[in-house]
Amino acid sequence: MKIHLIIFLTILTFGISCKQDRKITATINTTVTDLKGKFEVELPSSWHKEFNTSDISSGIISSDTTVDMNEAMVINATWNADIVFINSHLERVLDSLNKTVGLKTKMSKTGKINEYGTCFNFSFGLDSLNEINRNQLLYVLKSDSIGGHILLTAVIYGDSLQESQSGLIAEIIKSIEMKK
Repeated sequence: MKIHLIIFLTILTFGISCKQDRKITATINTTVTDLKGKFEVELPSSWHKEFNTSDISSGIISSDTTVDMNEAMVINATWNADIVFINSHLERVLDSLNKTVGLKTKMSKTGKINEYGTCFNFSFGLDSLNEINRNQLLYVLKSDSIGGHILLTAVIYGDSLQESQSGLIAEIIKSIEMKK
């Protein structure tokens, strides 16, 4: 069984509220490549996309800008040249970073998605920087044969994570392909 399915089922088991499940109408049909050509990811073609780059990173930020803030989801996928190790120490670091902005880690796991070693972190709470409730799914993807790593953060504003949102995130995360 693939890790993304396990993660999805685990999130649902932990009782994340799925009330008023607004159907996500965006379909994934656009392959987007970062400015440095380090990775590509499939994103909804109707979503707004912004690109950023530096000497050691290259990223894509995407969201549906037609919905209210309490229904918004922002996907931030960034390749970074820094070396990371997928292990329990990384899980603790992510948990510590969550606490700095007022989020509580609900679940943290390491495993594999496709051929990439993965650290997954699900957190929620009142974002103290923006004073809004949010759910955050964070994935660190690392390949032994390709330099750097991908950090994908999916931020869902509002009180709950909807089933259709988590399904879309699962599709996006499994579409990532790192380039040499």
